[in-house]
Formats: sequence, structure tokens, C-alpha cells
Amino acid sequence: MKSIDSVVIKSGYAMIVACFLALLINNSSWSSIYQSIENIPIVFNFGVNLIDKTFLVFVNEGLMALFFFLIGLEIKESYLEGPLRNPNKVLLPIFAAAGGMIVPALIYYFFNMNEPLYIKGWAIPMATDIAFSLAIYSMVNFDFPEELRMYLTTLAIVDDIGAVLVIGLFYTDYISFFWLTIAFGWFITLIFLKFKKIENTSLYLLIGLFFWYAILFTGFHATLAGVIVALFIPMKNRKGEEPLRNLIKKLLPWVYYLILPVFAFMNCGVKFYDISTYEILNNCSLGIFFGLFIGKPLGVMFFSWLSIKLGYVVLSKQVNWKMICGMGCLTGIGFTMSLFITSISFENDLTTLMSARFGILLASFFSGVMGYYLFSLCRREKVNLSLSQLKSK
Repeated sequence: MKSIDSVVIKSGYAMIVACFLALLINNSSWSSIYQSIENIPIVFNFGVNLIDKTFLVFVNEGLMALFFFLIGLEIKESYLEGPLRNPNKVLLPIFAAAGGMIVPALIYYFFNMNEPLYIKGWAIPMATDIAFSLAIYSMVNFDFPEELRMYLTTLAIVDDIGAVLVIGLFYTDYISFFWLTIAFGWFITLIFLKFKKIENTSLYLLIGLFFWYAILFTGFHATLAGVIVALFIPMKNRKGEEPLRNLIKKLLPWVYYLILPVFAFMNCGVKFYDISTYEILNNCSLGIFFGLFIGKPLGVMFFSWLSIKLGYVVLSKQVNWKMICGMGCLTGIGFTMSLFITSISFENDLTTLMSARFGILLASFFSGVMGYYLFSLCRREKVNLSLSQLKSK
């Protein structure tokens, strides 16, 4: 777990650098280079079916499928042998995650209820970026209780589950029943392999590739195929091996050190010099900013308090409300998933896409700073308490 956390944390730093480079290049005389990279044609010809995408779309729909595949693997591991297997320990972060999704979506809706152009982005402030959150947490972590890291990690995982469901249910513009039938056939094949207790991971991956290809043409977002296929990968086999964990270890560096930084670079290129203040600070960006920066910690705090007040959970004595508030602020770092939902919501509206990205970047920055500040106060209090205990002895 610690080695995985280390990779995720370092990836957070890499994404910060990638985001900074994207902003720097796209707001300089090199902006044409950035645009040309975005529009590099990626063409695959499979018989009668032609996949003709730009590099930006290839990253968002193709490479990010591996990110969602990894999320699916991590969710399954967490449910079977991780923090999600103990209902008593995960109820608080589940409640917190629910509040951290509902309240930001309501705030965004409040800002944009009369804006038909922007309303489709209601799910953007619901997301949490686990890499950035853990990266900020690691900067200030000073012997904090293990329960706190578990709360933050579990909350982010539940957030990912919510985001995946939202993308699947609400971000489908059309449905091709022909390709849906083909995708369903590959899905039944995966069920058959699981029913027969086939343990050949390569076979699952091959069928999963065909399944992803079919989903690409159904109208559903192709990245959902990654999550679905991941749930079929065996946790253990008869030889005592752990295929699922082995896949996580192999994919982790590729996803977090390459795919996510590339995704950040390709989706953070907000151009400030040719966009007016009105276009940047519109109801869309304001709804995202207040949803992430205010809505996330407010939802996490209120639903956590509600779950304790109703008697469903008991807060660990090692965790105080300042820590919970700091955790709520860190969940306001939407970044990866928020940018991803933005790319789906406004892919054909460049101006709104830029304003949404601006709202995400601004909210993520202030959320990270506020979370860092609150955890710094907690650390200072622990240090002072430890010193006073030593003096009393």
C-alpha cells in the first residue's frame, strides 16, 4: 500500500509540472505548437471501421481507458481485501463522499439553472483527484492517524465510483443498438469465462479489448469498458498467484507517471490572452469554483456530522473535525476526473471548455492551499502537544 501511495503521490507532483508547462506553452509564442500537438491525427483502420481521432481525443478516450481500468482493479481489490470490505470502517467516508458529490452538484445547478448552455456540466465539481489529494496530504503529514489516510483514500475511491456511474448514466448522447448488441455479446463472453472459472488473465484482456472497441461506437463513453473489464480479472488463482494485484503493479507506473501527466498537459492549456474576462468568469466557471472550493468541504463536513448524529458511525478519537475539514478541502481538488467530465460535457464548445478548465484549476489550487493550511495547523497542534507532554515529564 505504501509503495502504491508513493507512486500516486509522485504522480501528483508530475501532473502539477505538466499543468504548469501546458499553461506556460499555450500562453506564449509557442501556443501554435501546443495546438498542433492537440490536433495530431491518430488513425486506425479495422476493416470497414475507421477510427479517426485527434491526439487529444485519443488521450481522453483511448489512453484514459487504461486509467479507468486501473480504477476498476483498485475498486475490486478495495472491496475484496481493502478498506471497502469492512462496512463499519467505510460508512463515514461513504457518507462524506455522498455529501461531497451532492452539495457541489447543487451549487453548480444553482448557478446555471437558467443557463441551458452550461447545465450539462453539473457533474464537473463532483469529482476528487486522489493523486493530487494524497500529494498535498503527504507534504504535511506528521504522524497523523492511519484512519485519516484511510478516510481520504476510501472517500476518493467512492468518489471515483460515483463519477463512473454518472458518466455512464448521464453522458450518453446517442445509442447505436447494433454496436450495443456486439458489446453485449463480448460482455456475455466475459461472464462465461468467469462462470467457467477461467484464470487466463491475457484472455480476459483480449476480450476486454474487443469489448472496448465495441463500446467506442455504442454512444457510451469508451473508458467505461475499462472499469467493467477490470471487475472480471481474478483476484487469486489456483496456483496461489494474484493476477489482479500483479496487473495493478504493472499498470501503476505507466498510468500515473505517463498517462495522467500527458492527460494533464493536454487538458490544462487554458489560453488567457484571447479570452475575455466575461468568458472566463461566467456562471459555468463560478459554479465549478464554488462547487469544488466551498461545496466539497461543506458536503463532506455536513454529511459526516449527519452520519455521526444519526448514530450510523463513530468518529475515531484520533481524528478531529479540523482534520475532517482539511480532508474535505483536499477533495475540492477535482482536476483529473473534473477535467475528464469537462472534456465530455463541452467537447464541441471551445470557449465554455476553457472557462470550465479555468474554474477547475482555480478551485483545485485554492482547495489544495486551504487543505495544506488546515493540516499544517493540525500538525502544529500535535507538535505543541508533544512538547508540552515532554516538559511535564
